[in-house]
Amino acid sequence: MTPSVVTGISIASFCLASGVGLWLGQILPQKEWSRENQELVKESRRLVVGIATLSLSLILAWATTSFNERQNEIENSASKIVGIDSTLAKLGTKANEPREMLHSIVTKGIARIDAIAASGFGTEETRKGIGINKLQIKILDLKSETQADEWLKSSALALVKELAQYKWLQFSGNNGSIQSPVLIIMIIWLSIIFLSYGMVSPLNWTGAVTLLVVSLVTSSVIFVILDLDSTSGGLIQSISSQPLKAALQQIDSVRAN
Repeated sequence: MTPSVVTGISIASFCLASGVGLWLGQILPQKEWSRENQELVKESRRLVVGIATLSLSLILAWATTSFNERQNEIENSASKIVGIDSTLAKLGTKANEPREMLHSIVTKGIARIDAIAASGFGTEETRKGIGINKLQIKILDLKSETQADEWLKSSALALVKELAQYKWLQFSGNNGSIQSPVLIIMIIWLSIIFLSYGMVSPLNWTGAVTLLVVSLVTSSVIFVILDLDSTSGGLIQSISSQPLKAALQQIDSVRAN
């Protein structure tokens, strides 16, 4: 499910829980709503709030780490692409064909990343190979006339091997690292909190609006977490082809000179 759908479900769950709490607060007999019972509800709520706060913090840190890893992966890919082209250029004209293949790989890679950003992994565009293995074979076939050529060829192959490990170059990947059971449990915990708030809230417009606003704020946190964790769509662009476009421009400018 998309972050927007999960956020909508969260808002509905929190509002429903608050409404049930308001209803229970009015229909419970006075003996069931004694001072001792109210204190028990408050203490229980504090425990659940503490657990939920800690869990949300950990999930947010997890999503932020995932976001940063995707950003760093593309930036590191761009630097390695420039390094591969620079290394091959030192081999002279015999490396023109591998350099052309690298240019084609980057062009296809930009299209793949844009497809991932739009629709996530698993689409037809992301299942197409872009020739990284063929590039390795082509570099291996280059003849080394000197030890310097052999060293340059080995360096290029090492960079290509590192480049091939990145997820945007693979046929599959994760559209998000946060599992559905984690989200379901978190929404249940938060709904219990809103239920308890509803039970002690006065039945008037001020109480109802306050619960609604807090529901929206809490749901917005869930939205931000899921948006950070998602590879496609959303308000936060977690994967961008811009570093590769910059690398392609740099390669083209070197070739032009």
